[in-house]
Amino acid sequence: MFKMAIDSSGEQTILSTGVVEGGEIKVTTSIGEKSENLSLLVDEHLQKLGLFIEELEQILIGIGPGNFTGIRGGVAYGKALAYGRNIEIRTFSLLDVVRLFHIRENRLMKDLEIYAFMDAKNQSVFVSASSGDEKKLAFQKLQALVDLDNWFEGLEKKKALGFILYGLWRDETMKSLDNFFNGKNCQVIYQKKVESLALVFEKDFFKKKELIYQGASIFKITPNYLRPAV
Repeated sequence: MFKMAIDSSGEQTILSTGVVEGGEIKVTTSIGEKSENLSLLVDEHLQKLGLFIEELEQILIGIGPGNFTGIRGGVAYGKALAYGRNIEIRTFSLLDVVRLFHIRENRLMKDLEIYAFMDAKNQSVFVSASSGDEKKLAFQKLQALVDLDNWFEGLEKKKALGFILYGLWRDETMKSLDNFFNGKNCQVIYQKKVESLALVFEKDFFKKKELIYQGASIFKITPNYLRPAV
């Protein structure tokens, strides 16, 4: 039996499978170009590992933030598998995965209040931020679209800040960020890509019910093209 995580919100589709071997989770990742090739990517990945889709016990789907068309393709694929095979399906945010990775693995971010940002156009950002104690791996339930000026006004009163700037950024947004970071006591890290979704398989990532996006099952997410006409 194995679990599979898929994120198709960016320029690349990330596919990771987790198999328990000897009491540990062995994670293998494949990278595809676009969500349109998702079915082929899954077939090639499973064939390479000698796994069969009938052995899938849980699927985890990334719901952004990111490209709407790509996310919709991943959600539709995940729902089709879940409905057809009666397996559990959960959701996650790639931005939360980015922030969690640096909380866990990056010594430069130790004891900092960490924020993960992603360009959302129009001088705005998507943000993943802690809700208190990073050591407890607490997450906000919402990926909020935040006005940079208002966001930064509140942050300037804080100390020991850590920022992860994920993905590609527009020049005008980058200039606003550079102005804010200039002279501030903070640690800034740029991360363009995610190489693996290994963290979504860890028990504590989905330990609490509220870590599922807005407390909702992906079964309640209905893409536009599946909704009945009004």
